[in-house]
Order: sequence, then structure tokens, then C-alpha cells
Amino acid sequence: MGSWQQKVLRACFLVVTSFILGCLPVSNNHESIAEFYGFPVYPELTHLCGKRVYMTGGAPGHITWDAFASESSPSTVVEHYLSKLGDGGSTEENEEGTWRLPTGVERPSRELDIYPVGQPGPHEECEKKPPLGSRSIVLFSRMP
Repeated sequence: MGSWQQKVLRACFLVVTSFILGCLPVSNNHESIAEFYGFPVYPELTHLCGKRVYMTGGAPGHITWDAFASESSPSTVVEHYLSKLGDGGSTEENEEGTWRLPTGVERPSRELDIYPVGQPGPHEECEKKPPLGSRSIVLFSRMP
């Protein structure tokens, strides 16, 4: 088989593969993102963005985070996570909630923050803004 025939065959393979993958149902990406952070997903979230922030000033490592918006109130989202995660490692105040896991360690490696839209936070760095009607921000973060 000649070089041009291999290129044509490769191009056909890519077109067919793209068509097949485009026709298959794809599961909600939010669940896999939440699983990366070790947390269950809250239903009907809108992904705003994800970022990796590298430490400066001699501190090694980085923080990876993903921000989501929800039309549910912060207290409703907090209640959902209390039912799924319990209150170990959590703090709740004024409708907001934070889980730092694992518990009992000096520097937890995973964090979940829930707070009202409009409150300052990393989500403000996202190009995509919370849709109209959003009431909560859900922020997953991880520091290896």
C-alpha cells in the first residue's frame, strides 16, 4: 500500500470514528469531574471552568479546582452534601458549607466549598459566568 493510500485510509478511519463517537450518548461530564476530586456530584450543575494554580514563594505543588453554578440555594446544596458526606470535616455558616478531607490531617488534600453567587471566589476567573437564576457556586479543589 502506498503512502497516499495510507493517508486516505487514516483519514477515513478518523472520519468514521468521529461519526461513531458523535452518535453515541455521552455521560454527564460533571460526575467524572466530581469523582476526580473525590466528591459526589450535585444534580443539575453548570460547569463554569477549571483551573490549575501553581504555588509561588517556595511552596511546592499546585491546586486544581473546578467551579460550578446551581439554581438551588446554598443551604439546599449544603443539605445534599451533608446527607452524602456527613458532617466530618465540614463547617457550615450562613447557608455556606465547606468540607476539608480527609479529616484529622494537618493539610487536607480535597476541599468542597458551597457559597452564594455574588460572593468573591475563584469562580470569578472563569470566562463563563453563572447563568441567570443561579443561586449557588460549588467549588471542588484538590492539592496533591
